[in-house]
Amino acid sequence: MTQARRRHPAYDDYVLENESVKFAIHRHWAILVRPAAAFAGTFVLALGAWAAFGGTTRQFLASVTLWWCLAQLCYLLWQVIEWRTEYFLATDKRLLLVQGLIVKRVGTMPMAKVTDLSYQRSLLGRILGYGRFTFESAGQDQALRQIDWIPAPDNHYRLVDAIMHNVAPDPRDLPYLMDDRPRVEAAGSAPPADPGPPAPGDPPLHKPAAEVMYESADITARRRADDTRAIPLTLPWED
Repeated sequence: MTQARRRHPAYDDYVLENESVKFAIHRHWAILVRPAAAFAGTFVLALGAWAAFGGTTRQFLASVTLWWCLAQLCYLLWQVIEWRTEYFLATDKRLLLVQGLIVKRVGTMPMAKVTDLSYQRSLLGRILGYGRFTFESAGQDQALRQIDWIPAPDNHYRLVDAIMHNVAPDPRDLPYLMDDRPRVEAAGSAPPADPGPPAPGDPPLHKPAAEVMYESADITARRRADDTRAIPLTLPWED
């Protein structure tokens, strides 16, 4: 059996102490196909301009395409870094989508408010292995509604469905689950052991205060009346 994965400490910034992370994934690498294709096309164009022209025209086109190719490369690297810092989280209570490299954007939706989950895979998505999730909620304004580029969409769809309906996950999806506990339980410690009787010379152990019993107003009034009535007093010189 495949060992369950443990969650990364970076998720603690967005997960509550009483939450358990079920899975956390990056979006599918196919999201990088478009910027990678733009860089590759610019690079091929630069080589074609260098081979087709000569003299001053070659120098001019080579300079322009070189700078454009460099810009496309920087954009591609930016997209790769941003892709690595974005992730989709599912806990036992919420769904979260964390995005942004410089400005962080966190979209969240409680599991209890998800009324419907739509799952879609295009032909290219079936070939490359990604899909789209669309979450429907009873509320009008939804911070998290549609998530594209979900890897292993069949497995993660069944996992989200199992969390929504509070049922055991499918055995096929166990390798995608995380071995995680709420931080409150993980940080808790066992109750302190009985220190036993104090040794000779040690100060006495602290004793808990006496238990306070509740009394109604009429019982308290009668008790106060009994305690404050006159007390007969005989003075010594009256004997």
